[in-house]
Amino acid sequence: MAVSDEDIVIVCHCKKHSPVFHVYSTNSRSVGEGISYVDPEVCPEDTWDKIADNSKTYVWGINCPVGPIITNTYPLFMETSKQILNDILIHSWRVLKMGGKVVFPGPYDDKMIPAVQDIVGTKWIFSIENTSEFPLSLVKKGEGSGKLKVFPKIAVFTKVVHEGGKMKRRVKRKTKRRVKRTAKSSTTKRHKRV
Repeated sequence: MAVSDEDIVIVCHCKKHSPVFHVYSTNSRSVGEGISYVDPEVCPEDTWDKIADNSKTYVWGINCPVGPIITNTYPLFMETSKQILNDILIHSWRVLKMGGKVVFPGPYDDKMIPAVQDIVGTKWIFSIENTSEFPLSLVKKGEGSGKLKVFPKIAVFTKVVHEGGKMKRRVKRKTKRRVKRTAKSSTTKRHKRV
């Protein structure tokens, strides 16, 4: 089943850049008007605040400079890369639905998983997945040649919502207290009547 363009945000890219295409096993098509973009440096009108909370399923990065922090390479760019990744994840947390995913195509492999998971903490589950097995593949048109280059692997950050958190426990405790107080007051009233 094809992913709806309304469920997707493309980051680090906008309409002023090369056109973006959905790539399937046998064909491709350009993305539709319903897709959202975030690239305020080039397109000031395309910002995170234009996107509603919990409204998207995928945030797809095109040419986002997050490779150094994910691959643990290029030490000079490591801190900048980490800041950009954190910024994207913070905004993505707000706009993504439960289980939504932030995706960065690239030359990645499984050995990067533990180090990156330590960086992002427990709000996200980090994984490396095969592009061919993922329900979505977005590629920008290549400069000059016009070819669509598809990376075989993608880095995926999945939004996690933990169950049974502090808020739930507090609600349960308050409910129990209310039940006890209600039972106690009704017993007192009965005794008074007698």
